[in-house]
Amino acid sequence: MRLEGEVGAFGHFLLSAAYVFALLVSTQAAKLRKLPFALSWWALSFPIAALSIASFGYAHAAESGAHRLIGAGLLALLIAVVALLIFRTARAMRAGKICVPE
Repeated sequence: MRLEGEVGAFGHFLLSAAYVFALLVSTQAAKLRKLPFALSWWALSFPIAALSIASFGYAHAAESGAHRLIGAGLLALLIAVVALLIFRTARAMRAGKICVPE
């Protein structure tokens, strides 16, 4: 939207492609749960935050209630993911499994 200065087909395409990629990545959630926790897991929260912000931005610019709902859902997911990451990080710190010399 910032490239075109308005809500256009290109911005809509990019946001739609981001939704498709997010759905593809979400199919890997079961495999991710089996992996041991590492601080790099925090990187999972950044794309969710970016997609939430993009959804709200598009909803505002296009006056789209559907995108506002998608953004709210993604924001709720982001809050849950960050809460889980805080919990897992605290648990790993107590167990002495992170921030240790290799």
